[in-house]
Amino acid sequence: MQALLDNISKLVEEDRKLQTQRIKDGDTFNVFSILGLQCYEVRTHSAFIGELLSPKGSHGCNDKFLTAFLKSVPAMTDFDFNTKHAEVILEASIGTTNTAMTEGGRIDLLIKSGNKVIVIENKIYADDQPNQMKRYQNFCQQYDNYRLLYLNLEGNEPSEDSTLDMVLGEDYHIISYSKEILSWLERCKNLCKDRKLVLSSIIQYSNLIKELTNQMNDNTEKELMSLLSSKDNMEKTAIILDKYQELKDKFFEEQFLKKIINWAKRQGMEVTDEYPKFPFAIRPKSWKNHWIVLESPKVRHAIQVYRSAGKVHKQIQLDSLSSGSTNKDWPF
Repeated sequence: MQALLDNISKLVEEDRKLQTQRIKDGDTFNVFSILGLQCYEVRTHSAFIGELLSPKGSHGCNDKFLTAFLKSVPAMTDFDFNTKHAEVILEASIGTTNTAMTEGGRIDLLIKSGNKVIVIENKIYADDQPNQMKRYQNFCQQYDNYRLLYLNLEGNEPSEDSTLDMVLGEDYHIISYSKEILSWLERCKNLCKDRKLVLSSIIQYSNLIKELTNQMNDNTEKELMSLLSSKDNMEKTAIILDKYQELKDKFFEEQFLKKIINWAKRQGMEVTDEYPKFPFAIRPKSWKNHWIVLESPKVRHAIQVYRSAGKVHKQIQLDSLSSGSTNKDWPF
């Protein structure tokens, strides 16, 4: 086991060195990150994906990218859809949400062709809304055929409050940025090699997705997979996978939770366990109605400023808290 862990450590260190070299070479230059647009679901992700999916998009590749998307998502391969005449609508309004929460809302990405639709609910860090997926399913019933896709970073399931009695794999399907979207973007890159601006934009967006989903350099990842799946290491890998969640929880508690609570106490901040749904709640003593809280890592990684009454006033993606902008209130 120790030999396996040593080899993994070497690969991780090599990946860090490669990343350092990429920074020096300018290979990490990314307009999305520079402009601070990494986490905007609508303005960044839905907008960029929607533009690529649209046959009328400014990429000039007609329906090639949409066709590639259907091939990249297993749930779409048997869906008969006329891509040439498809219309892509961002933030499509389907009416005011009614009192019963069974109708209405805004669909992140709606793709229509004839009397068939593809609905994509796009989640980066936002919470699911009550009955959200169910409302979208009800909307889709008016069409001859539909596919309802729940897109998020790692392929997590939506909340039961959102889906209610819906059946995964029948009423809706889950796709992820880390798998299906990256696979699709690779296809897109091969389809636009003669369009340098389009290709460059897709490469930068693909790199952003890899950053958001914490992916290694492609070659390093292949080496790691080869190491873990080798005949000599299969049993050891199985043991690691079996203990993965337990190790993850322990690491979170020992390396993050305890340290940040101890730091808060040293700063003279208040610490409370009044809100059990959050791993921690802290605040400067000058604050009266708000707490700095962390969403459960099982839900998403986000730090929030939380008002005691329950309304979130400000949400900040954990990965985007830069060590270059620290102060006495935000030392992260």
